[in-house]
Amino acid sequence: LSWQPVSTQGMDLVIASHENSAIYDDRIAIRLLNQRALELANRYRESLETAFDQWRNPRPRAVDNKSLSLMSEAQLETVIYAGEAWSRDLHGRFTHPSGEVALKEDPEGQLYRTGFFLGDGTGAGKGRQAAACILDQWLKGNRRHIWISKNAPLLEDAQRDWTAIGGLPSDILDLARWKIGEEITAPEGILFVPYGTLRSSRVEDTRLDQIVRWAGSDFEGVIVFDEAHAMANAAGGKGGRGEQTPSQQGRAGLRLQHALPLARVVYVSATGATTVQ
Repeated sequence: LSWQPVSTQGMDLVIASHENSAIYDDRIAIRLLNQRALELANRYRESLETAFDQWRNPRPRAVDNKSLSLMSEAQLETVIYAGEAWSRDLHGRFTHPSGEVALKEDPEGQLYRTGFFLGDGTGAGKGRQAAACILDQWLKGNRRHIWISKNAPLLEDAQRDWTAIGGLPSDILDLARWKIGEEITAPEGILFVPYGTLRSSRVEDTRLDQIVRWAGSDFEGVIVFDEAHAMANAAGGKGGRGEQTPSQQGRAGLRLQHALPLARVVYVSATGATTVQ
């Protein structure tokens, strides 16, 4: 594959008025138009990308022509918004008290990078969007990433989404290749971890610590929390039947984020919120 920078230019968006012919209007991304993206509606033709005014990455964005042509303009828009979010830190500094779920504000603490929530509905291609967020960093030389998903069989789905935009199946590293307590020897790749594995442990080691050692304290890769609602109830609380025990799965996900403050976190779920409390 050959990689090249995407040239950008500003443009004014003009949407011609038209009579509604159905219940729903065609959607077009106002902030991003890309000539090589798949057309979402025949009545619109995408033109050259204008690179989202608030995108503050100083280096030119690079994508593969084939990869770009396999993504719709709405999917590519996600990469831009995620990249913009990751260019900022959360307000304030924080420390993570041992045994607690939440971070604690501390003027002498650590800066934490802003995350991004991808809440598109079923069928929007969220797996490919998550893969594209990783690809955006991969092409800039950042080649250690973590993909957390619901269960082990979804490894094939991650490989499908990654290879669909130009990656190699071998780039996806199944954590099951290394026993708990062993050091992960792969120098780079996308580490695939089921939620159940993330929370597992033995006396001598935990999967969480194993992953953090591989990532390194200066880790700036992408962490994809696919089906992020699987981390629900990390803090516990009150339910219809009384007190709810905190979810060990959710707590493990939070501990991973707290241990890697510079990580580019993307939460992926079509059902990010189900109950207002």
